[in-house]
Amino acid sequence: LDVRVLAGVAGGTLLLGSGVAFVTGGAYASRYASAVAPFVLVVAAVGITRLRPTWVQVSVVAIGGALVVAAIGNNAGDQRTQADDVAAELDARAGRGDVVVVCPDQLGPAIERVVSEREVDVRLVPYPAMDDPRFVDWRDYEERNDAVDPDEWVADLLADVGDDTRVWLAWFSDYRTFVGDCEALAVLFEANRGVASEESFTGAFENHNLSEFPPVASG
Repeated sequence: LDVRVLAGVAGGTLLLGSGVAFVTGGAYASRYASAVAPFVLVVAAVGITRLRPTWVQVSVVAIGGALVVAAIGNNAGDQRTQADDVAAELDARAGRGDVVVVCPDQLGPAIERVVSEREVDVRLVPYPAMDDPRFVDWRDYEERNDAVDPDEWVADLLADVGDDTRVWLAWFSDYRTFVGDCEALAVLFEANRGVASEESFTGAFENHNLSEFPPVASG
């Protein structure tokens, strides 16, 4: 087996992907390199078989295995999202039929999953699409997000839910194509309803904020 070919494919793929991301301004996470993981593993395995004496091979495999187990343990225990905290707060305080706006929609799948597991009877509305919170439509994402006016969006939602419905906003800023939008929603909801409470959940890769806006009758 000529591992030089596999090494070239792995390296070339990484260079090509990194180059395209750099030119287009795309995001990058280490998991994106998983596409070349099989090639890298084969190259590493072949390299280990060339080591001499045998105890060196065994030592390298043992050390590598220990590092892999440690990495898996760290990744399994790393909290990436505060969706559980948001769901727990809603479970404790939200009423039946309350509306929970999720901004941006990228937070929707995680929040929907844990809310469903806790059987919290609320309606999740992702911003800006107002569709199924379990999915994110990435087609023409930036263009569609930029085309939405937060003022009109909030006005339409409040007209739809009515004055007697409590509204919550689960949000996090700094997402690309949403700069200032989620903060604008919070300001608009507060202007229309007043704010009853605000919570910030930190300590995860993706922190969440949860704001409560009371019904007009009790505001």
